[in-house]
Amino acid sequence: EIMQQLVGKKDNNKKGNNKGQATLSFYNQKSTLPKLLYVTPEMIQTSKFQSILQHLYKQSKLNLFAIDEAHCLSTWGHEFRPAYRKLKWLRESFRDVPCMACTATATPKVIQDIRKTLCMEDETRFPCHMSTFNRENISYEVRYKDSLDAMTTENNIGGSSGGAMGDLVKFVKQQHSIHDSKNEPCSGIVYVHKREDTARLALQITRAAGIKAAAYHAGLSDSARKDTQEQWTGGSVKVAVATVAFGMGIDLPHVRYVIHWTMAKSVEGFYQESGRGGRDGKPALSILYYSKDDASKFSFLIKKNAENKAKKNGTDVKLDERSFDALQGMIDYCTKPHCRRQHLLKHFGENIIPAKVCKATCDYCKAPKKVEGAIKKSEVIKHVAASSQRYRSSAKAEWNGQWDRPHGESENDGDWDFCRSDYTENGLGITSSSSAEFSSTGGANQGKNSTKNFAKARSILDKFEAMECQKGKMGGFVNFKSRSSEEDESRSKNSSTISVPDHLRAALSNRRKPE
Repeated sequence: EIMQQLVGKKDNNKKGNNKGQATLSFYNQKSTLPKLLYVTPEMIQTSKFQSILQHLYKQSKLNLFAIDEAHCLSTWGHEFRPAYRKLKWLRESFRDVPCMACTATATPKVIQDIRKTLCMEDETRFPCHMSTFNRENISYEVRYKDSLDAMTTENNIGGSSGGAMGDLVKFVKQQHSIHDSKNEPCSGIVYVHKREDTARLALQITRAAGIKAAAYHAGLSDSARKDTQEQWTGGSVKVAVATVAFGMGIDLPHVRYVIHWTMAKSVEGFYQESGRGGRDGKPALSILYYSKDDASKFSFLIKKNAENKAKKNGTDVKLDERSFDALQGMIDYCTKPHCRRQHLLKHFGENIIPAKVCKATCDYCKAPKKVEGAIKKSEVIKHVAASSQRYRSSAKAEWNGQWDRPHGESENDGDWDFCRSDYTENGLGITSSSSAEFSSTGGANQGKNSTKNFAKARSILDKFEAMECQKGKMGGFVNFKSRSSEEDESRSKNSSTISVPDHLRAALSNRRKPE
């Protein structure tokens, strides 16, 4: 209602009334002005709202501009928004009105960019008050999806399928069991990258762990997001499985754990999201599940965004090095054998001695050898998986039941070309399938081809059986007998008969004749 009075009703906007009369009608009333007004950067860009601010300024009723999430001002920030950068208008238009910029995730570069944008480069007039970035009640740990998935066993965890997902379910179940036994409230957040993963993981946690979880992302309706947030805040939903959209206004004290199922794209983003745990000052856990595939996908998206931007603007592709640097910071957090807390704080320009500050509250400081082993194991498993994938993609498709070539060999294998005639119909003639026929039919016609080719083989064998029976062998099919040179000569004159290949005859000649 206040905003409607401030900017004027929609009816007034359509009427062509004097702008000043429409927008300033609120101040002509004998109403008390609000002491504190929250607005978006986009609202401040509108001409009507700017005219309101100018009117208030002339009446000396503007006391302070407070810009929250100020890191969004900087192109170096992890959540840069162009509308924030245009807040420079406030400083240029009302220079004598005090202004403060607040953020919890500003690196030294971001701080300098904020100063420049808001005309606060004089450090004497505009000092920077900075507290420590260290959240000492949060313990940090990285777990490796590739290793966990490779260790999957048949032992289900609470009904899950094991692997990294089973590990996540087990962790969630344990956390709530621990705090329930102490009669303490416990809530958690699981961050994912894709919207479709929110519902899938929420369902998995609910079913496998018996802990009610709900999905949250920007694609849901306003009412659905509001309901989920209220249920989570009220305690009927214990776990929010969400994208980064779950952030604004989240200040629940008893969040005991924050899980990143997909790594964050920057250290600032990770620090901010993991920092939603332990707001009450009590111990909280930050667990990140790392996979090289996730890092590769983010790298691909950065490149793709650059290509799309260049295509839209009709310019050459210019890669966003800042995004790559931000991503590399998170990769290093996960894959470098060092104190996790030290890595986070160093990113924000704060240097610490792990033994004095971390005090074994991250997985590395607690068990460095174990973490080093886990990192190496994850790398080895990924390389093995990649090699296996390359082999599978270069090898021939799965055997279709035809013996037209040795199973699993590459079509470009020279050894196969050399011995091919020993397997095809130029030899015994069991099958007529060629490599081209195999490739074109794929797996869809395997049963049909199998019947056709084995029927051909049976026909040939029946002819050999008839030949043997004609020589006085009774009772059906018997072993081929060795023939004399005279027999071979007589058979060769008859074009209707079929000769046994030399390599097969040699093998069969050594077999014992039936009694």
